[in-house]
Amino acid sequence: MRFRAYVLLFAVMFALAWEAEAYWSIASAACGGQIGNKGFFWAIHRDCSTNGDGMTCAQVCKANEQRLLGYIKHRRPSVDCYDAFYVSYRVMYHYNTGCTWRANHCGPNYCCCRTPN
Repeated sequence: MRFRAYVLLFAVMFALAWEAEAYWSIASAACGGQIGNKGFFWAIHRDCSTNGDGMTCAQVCKANEQRLLGYIKHRRPSVDCYDAFYVSYRVMYHYNTGCTWRANHCGPNYCCCRTPN
């Protein structure tokens, strides 16, 4: 009986991880479609709940700047926000000005961050 419980727990955890990965993949593709010019880009998840991280997308990109620049061995000087999306199970919404969407208010849950050319 304990084995079944562990298998069920693993299946639920795998399904939740796959769902998060699928949303991130969709957001990454959307950000790539909006970049408009050459540059490195990333889709970074933003906690937009009322008890969230208290950051706008512009702040999320800056807070992750050193980590993101490390991925490209600091070949660019900085990272900034250029767009934002809300991605969920059945809905996707594009925020043209999502970089400054107020913190802890659900709007965009993925921030598009890029390096300048």
